[in-house]
This record gives sequence, C-alpha cells and structure tokens, in this order.
Amino acid sequence: MNDSKNFELKYTGAPTASAVAFFMNNKSTLPASSMTNKMNITLNDTVNNTEGLVGILAKGTAGEINNQGNITGNAGYGIISEGVEVRNSGNITLPNPLDVC
Repeated sequence: MNDSKNFELKYTGAPTASAVAFFMNNKSTLPASSMTNKMNITLNDTVNNTEGLVGILAKGTAGEINNQGNITGNAGYGIISEGVEVRNSGNITLPNPLDVC
C-alpha cells in the first residue's frame, strides 16, 4: 500500500467481535523481503468494541513490514504481526488500549 492516502475503518458490528482494516500477507520466504504501508488508517469504533479493532494484521514466515502511515483511533491495536518483523516510522495513537485477560 504505497499511497499516502487516508482510510477509515468504521466499525458498526457486534461489540464482541473484531475487525481488521488491512491484512498484509508476505508469501516470500526470503529474509530480505518486505511489505510497505504508507496509508493513514483511522479506526472508528461506534459500538465500544471489546475485542479490538486492528489497523494492520501482517503475516508471513520471513521478512518485515515497514509502516510509514499513521494509525489512530480510540482503542484497539495498531499493528499485529505474526512471523514478520515490524519497522514503524509512523505514529500509532490509540489512547485507550484494551485490557487483555
């Protein structure tokens, strides 16, 4: 996602479910492979979600995600990574983090 544009995830679903703005899957097995996000993401929770909204869910077996966009919202998770390194130069602002039990 190499556009420096804005994207809003406006969540109006069940308060006990979760939602992801962007899913990035690195299918390469090369350690030097990378994915880049320059998109600004706003997480807009209209139902006081208890499971969390996620800006970016990044998966892979190697490589990294380079986040250069800003991720903002009231609560949730900026980036969740499974198997890839995260390099962040954007601002992630979520002033009310969720309690994980």
